[in-house]
Amino acid sequence: MINKITESEQKGQSSFLKSNIIQLLSIFSKEEMKEFEKFVKSPFHNNRAEVTRFFDSIKKFYPDFNQKEFTKENIFYGLYSGDKYRDDVVRRLCSNLYKLGEEFAAYKNFRQDSFYSEKSILDFFLSRNADKFYLKQISKIRKQLEDQVLRDPEYYLKLSTLEEQYRVFMLKYDPNYKKVSFNTQIDLMWKFLLSSMLRLYGFAEYEKFFFNKDYELKYKDELLKISLESGFMNSKTVEIYYLLLKLYDGNNNEELFNRIKVLIDGISGSFSKSECFHFYIHLFNYLNICKMNSDKDFSKEEFEISRKLVENDLLVHNGTIDPGWFRGIFAKALNAGEIVFAEIFIEKYKSMVSGEERESVVNHIYASLEIYKKNYDTALKYLEKAAYQHLNDKWSVKNMYLTVYYELNEYKLFFYTVDSIKHLISESGLWNDNLIIPIRNFLNISTKLFKKKIGEADISLEELKHQTLNTKVRARKWLLDKIEELETENGKSK
Repeated sequence: MINKITESEQKGQSSFLKSNIIQLLSIFSKEEMKEFEKFVKSPFHNNRAEVTRFFDSIKKFYPDFNQKEFTKENIFYGLYSGDKYRDDVVRRLCSNLYKLGEEFAAYKNFRQDSFYSEKSILDFFLSRNADKFYLKQISKIRKQLEDQVLRDPEYYLKLSTLEEQYRVFMLKYDPNYKKVSFNTQIDLMWKFLLSSMLRLYGFAEYEKFFFNKDYELKYKDELLKISLESGFMNSKTVEIYYLLLKLYDGNNNEELFNRIKVLIDGISGSFSKSECFHFYIHLFNYLNICKMNSDKDFSKEEFEISRKLVENDLLVHNGTIDPGWFRGIFAKALNAGEIVFAEIFIEKYKSMVSGEERESVVNHIYASLEIYKKNYDTALKYLEKAAYQHLNDKWSVKNMYLTVYYELNEYKLFFYTVDSIKHLISESGLWNDNLIIPIRNFLNISTKLFKKKIGEADISLEELKHQTLNTKVRARKWLLDKIEELETENGKSK
C-alpha cells in the first residue's frame, strides 16, 4: 500500500530524479537493465539484501521515472512499512546502488574489450607461475591481434605490452636474454609513438590554423624526418598520419591530397569508424585552407568526401548524428548541385540529429533548401525557427539571412545583418584571423555588391571580381555568381 505524501515531500521528487543512481539507470538500455538486475542479485557482487529490494522497488519506474508515485517517500514506505521516513536511509541506498552501477559499467566495458580481458587472465597465470596455461594464453592473444583487421596505434601498443610481459616470463628460463631481445618491442613502440604523435600533431595543426589555440609543436620536423627516413616503419598506419600532417605545411599539394584519398580507400578497414571519420576531416580541413588561398571551386571535391562519409556509414554514432555534420554534409551536397542527394540525405538522417537544438538544425537545413530553390520568403519562415548558442551556428544562420536579404533587396535588414555579423566575430574571441579576415572580406565585398545592385555604388563589376579573386574571402563562389548575374543584367540593359 502506498502512503499519501505531503506537498513538501512531493517537491523532493525532483531532487530524486536528479540523483546519480536515477540518472545512471536512465541511460541503461533495456538489455543493460536486465543484465544489471542479475548483477545486483548476484551474491558475488552484492551481499546487501536491502539494496536488492531497493532496486526492485525503483526498477518498475524505468525508463522514464516520471510517474507521480515515484518519490523517495513512497519507495521508503514500500520498503519499511510503518516506519517514519528517513532521508539518510534513502541516500545510503542510492549511494550503494550507484556504486554497484559503476562496477557493472566497468565490468561490462572490461568484458567487451577482448584484449584487456584476455590479458588479465594472462597476468593471473604469470603471477601463479602457471607456465603451461600462460604460454597457451599468450599464443591465443597474439593470434587474436594478428587476426583482427584493425591496425591503429593501439594495435602496436598492445603487441608491445605482450612483448614486455613475455620477456618477464622468459627471464627465469633465459636470464641473459639469449633467446629474447628488445628489438621487437623497440620496433613496435616506434610505430606506436610515431603514429600517435603524428596523429595528435595533425589535430593540433588544425586547431592552430582555425582557432585561437597555441600548441608547442617543436618536434614536428623531427617526427616527420624519422617517419620518412624509416620508410614509415613499414607501417601504413604511420604513413597515413605522416601524410595527413603534411597537409598543413601551407602548400596546395593536390598530388598529396589525391594520394591520401587513395590510401584511405585502401586501408579504411584497418581503422575504427571513428578514426576513419577523422581522416576525412583532415581532407576537409585541407580544402578549407585551399579555398582561402585560391579562386578554385572545390565543391565537387568536398561533395566526394561527403559522399564517402555517408557511404561508409561514418556519420552516425550510437544512433545519432552530430548537428554540425548534418548541416555540413547537406551544404556540401547543395554547393555541388547534388540536389537529389541532399534531399534524400535530409529525410534519412533528420530524425537522428542529436542535441537540444535538433529542431533548429532541421529548420536551418530546410531554409537552405528553399534558398537554393529561390523560395526566399519560405526560407525566412524556416530561419525564424532556427536559434543557436554556438558561434559557428550563429554565423551560419546570419550568413543565410544576408543571402536572403540580398536577393529580396531588403536594404535595412541587409545592413543590420552585416553589422550583427561584425559584432559577432569581434566579441567572441574564439576565432583567429585565419577565419575572421575571410569573413570580413566577404562582408566588405558583399556590401559593395549589394550597393551596386541597388544603384547606390559607382564601382565596376570588374573591380569587384578582382577583389573577390585576389583576397582571402568566404563564399567566393556565391560572390562570383552574384557578380556574373549583374554582368548579365547590365548586358541585357544595354
